Parts: sequence; structure tokens; C-alpha cells
Amino acid sequence: MSIVAFVSGHGFGHLAQITPLLHLLKQRFPDWPLYIRSSLSPEIINSRLHVPCTLLAGEVDVGVVQQSAICEDWLTTGQRAADFFAPALFAQRVQAEAERLAALKPRLVLSDISPLAFPVADALDLPSVAIANLDWHDIYQPVLQTTHPEVLQTLTAAHARADLLLRMPWHLPMQTFPRIVDIPLLPQPCRISRQKVRQQLGLCDEQRTVVLVLFGGTPVPAMDLQALADMREYLFLFFSWPEGVALPVNVRSLDFGKPFSSRVVMHGCDLVLCKPGYGVLSEAWNEGIPVVYAPRPGFAEYACMHDWLQQHAPAVLIDEEALRTANWRAALVQAQTYPHRWPTLAPQAEQAMLDAMVSLL
Repeated sequence: MSIVAFVSGHGFGHLAQITPLLHLLKQRFPDWPLYIRSSLSPEIINSRLHVPCTLLAGEVDVGVVQQSAICEDWLTTGQRAADFFAPALFAQRVQAEAERLAALKPRLVLSDISPLAFPVADALDLPSVAIANLDWHDIYQPVLQTTHPEVLQTLTAAHARADLLLRMPWHLPMQTFPRIVDIPLLPQPCRISRQKVRQQLGLCDEQRTVVLVLFGGTPVPAMDLQALADMREYLFLFFSWPEGVALPVNVRSLDFGKPFSSRVVMHGCDLVLCKPGYGVLSEAWNEGIPVVYAPRPGFAEYACMHDWLQQHAPAVLIDEEALRTANWRAALVQAQTYPHRWPTLAPQAEQAMLDAMVSLL
């Protein structure tokens, strides 16, 4: 018997959502092999998943095509979704996937949030659980409802096959799933001490405020990066510094996973400046550190994230002009002195979530 988890390759948030549940399941069923079906790289998966697994590489959905770090390309997204979820082709994908997974003798299928997983599990007479705060039906509906309604019909039918949706914070309605249980964010304490992280990064004697700049693995949006040199009281850590652009004296460029993932690097920082997404915000919540975030008006989750952040978190919105000109000081100072603190996490939710999944077996 085994566990198969479908994980969208669009950004890192889907992996960040599902890994706590995979850790819980492996504790409960240590002898069951875990298979990850995803287009994410092994390096990215291993940076967050700390149990043995086998990667079954390949696309499991389309996600959203990014025009830039903070802008979506909806025309290309619609075209790719129409191709991937075309009813006849999708039915062939389901059949091929079911034949492939049957040999692995799965006992449970999880998904964040590939629609492919649910009809595959149904074809194999297996329970399936969705874990997410969004789904592609809700994301695509404003774009495809007039041009490609058949895609939305395919997604609706796929979601109807799911046995359970564990709906995460900052969620869209997700009403195409028949059974929904809302769950809180799970604690994910860093496995390495802050002291060791700062030591490995050469920050032990650093007196400046250390700011981690994250745009979800996508290129840094166009901005006056050299202007960062004027903020000498800050040290900025980037994971996606543009090639060929000189580094200001108070900027360091890091490689993903070398020596640490962005999640671990955050543990050694004082502030985060980011495009808002589930992965980075959930990790900042776990760390309890302030966030400065860029607007994402075309991103379906953004409205609920923005409203929640403004009411419950030490989070400051930076406007597009200030972001572009690297005029960040005012927002950073405001975040450092913000009266809100992140809400307390609820570790007791772990057992309830695990029981809900195990009840399906």
C-alpha cells in the first residue's frame, strides 16, 4: 500500500500547503511509500518535505502563466487550460494516469490542487482528499466562462469525484467540491536554529535589519535595484537577482536550496518583502515576522489575503510606484512598528485533520 500526492507546479504555495499533512500521514503510516506526482523539481520538493518520497515527474495541471512576478498572462493561461482540460484529451489523461498508478497499489490519493487526481482515484476505487485554498475552476471562471465553458465543466466534474476538501486559510469559495472542512494553518517550526541559519549565511555579527525579498521563484519585477544602496540600514537577500545586474553593497544573491531553502533562510531574517502567496505568507506566519507585500490585482486570492492581512497581521502594502523605484524604507519601517501580531497557531488541529483523512480509508 502507498500514498500518492498530486502537487501543482504553479509556485511553491501548493507544496507548502500539503507537506504538513504528508508529514502527519507518514508518521501514522511509516511503512507506506509516498509518491509525489508533480512538475516541481526534486530540489524544491526536498527543501520542504522531510520524509522519503519518490517523484513521478510531469505536469498535473496548468496553473497560471506568469507574465512577470506580479502579473498574470491570462490569454496564454486560457489557451493552455483549454488544451490540457479538453474533455476528450482529459479523459485519456485520466485513463493513462490510472493505469500508471495502479501498479503502485495506492491506498489514498491527495491533491493540491490538480483536478486530475480525483477522477483517477475514482477510477481506481480509492478515496481522494483535496488540500488547498483555491481551485482552478474558481481561478479560471472569470477568464474562460465565455470562451471555453467546456474547461469549467471538466473541472466541475473532476472536483465532484473528490471525497473531501480540506480548505485552507485565505480561501476562494471552492463550491464545486461536495464536502468541505475548513482547517487552520498548521504549525511548521523550522528544523534548524536561527543561530545556525545566521551562522551559515554569515550573519552572526550583522547589525543591519535583514530583509528577505521573495517573488515565488519568478524573476524580480522591473525596478530600480541600484536604489537599494541608499537604504544602508538594511541588508537585502534575493533568491532571483537578475543576471548581469551589479549587486549594491547591501544586497546579497542566494541560490535556491544552497545552503538553505527560502523557508529556512526566512528563519534567519527580520522582515520579508514579497508578492503575496500562500507559501510565503504561511511561512512568515510560522516565523512571526513582519511582511511588506506588493499588490496583485489580477490574482484571485489577493482580495481575501489583503483584507485578512490588514486586520490580523504585521503586514504593510507597498504601492506599485514605491516597489518599482525601490523606495521601500517607509513600508519597511511601518511593518517593523506595526501594532498587529500574527494570530496564535493551532497545533491541536493536526489530529482532527489526520482523523478526517484516515476515516476515508
